[in-house]
This record gives sequence, C-alpha cells and structure tokens, in this order.
Amino acid sequence: MSQKAIDQAGINPTVRHFDELPGSALVDIKVVAAVRGISIPTAWRHVRKGLLPAPQKNGGCTRWLVRDLRAA
Repeated sequence: MSQKAIDQAGINPTVRHFDELPGSALVDIKVVAAVRGISIPTAWRHVRKGLLPAPQKNGGCTRWLVRDLRAA
C-alpha cells in the first residue's frame, strides 16, 4: 500500500470510512482484517471456518463485498 493511501493518523481511509461505504463496495483482506481488529492470517482462518464470508475473485483480485462483511 502506498504512503498516499494512509492518512495522517496512519489509518487506511477505507477503514476509517468503512461505515460510509455502500454495500456494493469491494474491499481487500487488509481492510477486512483492520475492520475486524484481527491479523490478516486470522482473517483468512475465519474465512476457512465460515466466520467470515467467502471473497469474490475477479481476475487476480480477491475482494469482499461490504454488505457481506456487515452481515457477518
């Protein structure tokens, strides 16, 4: 993630404004982990255990719908 993607408080703006995102927005594993307050490996474990929804894969990108994360 580039330095431009981090705000002055050191927080990804997507995480800071997660509650304002539309349900159709797509976010990556870094945002999923940050919003849940867990590490990236733990987020993947939660996906495998069914505690988090499965991501959508489009080309080489793996992303989660915000509405699915909110429902979880």
